[in-house]
Amino acid sequence: MTLDEFDQTHPHPDQVSVKDLYRFMSVDSAALDHLEDLFLKCKLYHSACSEFNDPFEGKPNWIIDNPKEIRAHLKRIAKKKGMNKKMAEDQASTVMKNPHLKEHGKILMQEALREHRICCFTTTKKNLLLWSHYANSHKGICIEFDPKTSPIHFAQKVDYKNKYPEIKYPSFGDKRAMEPLLVKSKVWGY
Repeated sequence: MTLDEFDQTHPHPDQVSVKDLYRFMSVDSAALDHLEDLFLKCKLYHSACSEFNDPFEGKPNWIIDNPKEIRAHLKRIAKKKGMNKKMAEDQASTVMKNPHLKEHGKILMQEALREHRICCFTTTKKNLLLWSHYANSHKGICIEFDPKTSPIHFAQKVDYKNKYPEIKYPSFGDKRAMEPLLVKSKVWGY
């Protein structure tokens, strides 16, 4: 996916003229802390990716794309840890010769993604399934947010696909590395 394609698939609200965003919430005892944070402290709860029930979210297929870039990245990490140039090169070579590099890299990246936290919104307040699933079977609330305000204006549109996203590893500094956090299975498209 090119950067232009990424921007078209995952636009911010102001790029697609979204007037309002909504968040469904339960009002049961488990959610009271989140509601208090929202209404009294202006803090939004962000769920960890590991808490999501969609197996697509935050779980891409990793593709090792550029071994030279991985080697350079490993050397930079080693140097930051105080290793001299020769030691850093030796460590990078050892890691690169490891036949389990791909699996190890996938595990490390998966662990990193699990640490990311996400706050989900929708553009509709009238969807019965959203009321059922996220507002405690219609006993909860739906809160309206202005997508022009910070930090809501940083929201990005989710893409619904039939297959897991593929992400090139490494993808240092590339906003397309965010894609695993912006893809859900098509079955959740409602």
